[in-house]
Amino acid sequence: MSKNALFVSHLGIGDMVVMSGAVRYLSLKYHKIYVVCKDIYYNNMKMMYQDNNNIELMNIDSKNEKESLWKLIQDCEKQEYDIHLSGIHKNKSFHSNDIHKSFYNDLNLDISIMKDYFSIAFNIESINLYKLLEKNMKYVFIHSQSSNKEISIDIQNFKDQNILIINPNKNMYNINDNFFVLANKFINKPLFLYTDVIQHASELHVVDSSFSCIAALMKNFNSSQKKYLYTRQKHSRYNSLFDHTWTYI
Repeated sequence: MSKNALFVSHLGIGDMVVMSGAVRYLSLKYHKIYVVCKDIYYNNMKMMYQDNNNIELMNIDSKNEKESLWKLIQDCEKQEYDIHLSGIHKNKSFHSNDIHKSFYNDLNLDISIMKDYFSIAFNIESINLYKLLEKNMKYVFIHSQSSNKEISIDIQNFKDQNILIINPNKNMYNINDNFFVLANKFINKPLFLYTDVIQHASELHVVDSSFSCIAALMKNFNSSQKKYLYTRQKHSRYNSLFDHTWTYI
């Protein structure tokens, strides 16, 4: 196991989460697997892989993505690395309601690897964030802002029932509301610090973005948890990623 490899997937952070199962699987076959990552996502993604010394992130300039990526691939080819490409880097155009399966097909990997090898490195800060909530406190987790669109989610029913609403992007309460101060403590944290909060929420309402990818791949959810996916494109379906426990909105 002396050879190295370069791994290039779609470079959105949600895409990198979905492809992390492939990365972990391939890391078993190489001395080092270098995963291309935009510099703006580096601090988040390094938290995911901090338990695996075989995986190393390779930063590229997000403002000069194509040129930076091309140079990196050329350098790795000269060093005789194995190059693993998927998505737009392998197929210039594709249309699929099972886009994640097509990504794994590009790598000649079975789609089961996406979930079987998915894991997030342990982080005590995720537990500590969850512990800010009172024991057995009922709350919902809402993520309505993707990289290119914000969707509208009706929250009035939760407010009427005095159920806490946690949104990592913004406070859903007015400054005089009882939950304002508590909700404020959950805003703008690193992505993978929300894993315990997501896991224990009574309901998830998420747009198809990075948080939904994490929630779809995580294990050991309470069977009573309700999960709702709000797709940016009305008829989008992600058959391999979101199982029967999810409701499309």
